[in-house]
Amino acid sequence: MPAQRMGVDAKTFQTFASLFLIGRERKGPLRWDEFEKAMSDVGFVCKAGKSGASVDFIPVSAPVSGTFSCHKPHSKRKGRPMLDKKGKKLLSKALYEVYEWDRDTFVLRE
Repeated sequence: MPAQRMGVDAKTFQTFASLFLIGRERKGPLRWDEFEKAMSDVGFVCKAGKSGASVDFIPVSAPVSGTFSCHKPHSKRKGRPMLDKKGKKLLSKALYEVYEWDRDTFVLRE
């Protein structure tokens, strides 16, 4: 059964568009803090996981059930952690496996 469609604002749509390779938004790396913000915008709380780089996303008002856990990327340089092309692919695949989210899940709210 496909995931329920979610209407999101422009910034959140840009983030998920980058992650799920929608349109022009797919180019370049994605900042981790933008991903955390987008998950918050669709109804998740972000908490540090049990291991060092582990992060748990807990749905509080999202139309899904179950906690999603993943590893926060490490910064290769000083600055903010980034998801590169490979990291985005792994993360989008994991979100599909847990919530069945894909490129059709997120739509721009008018």
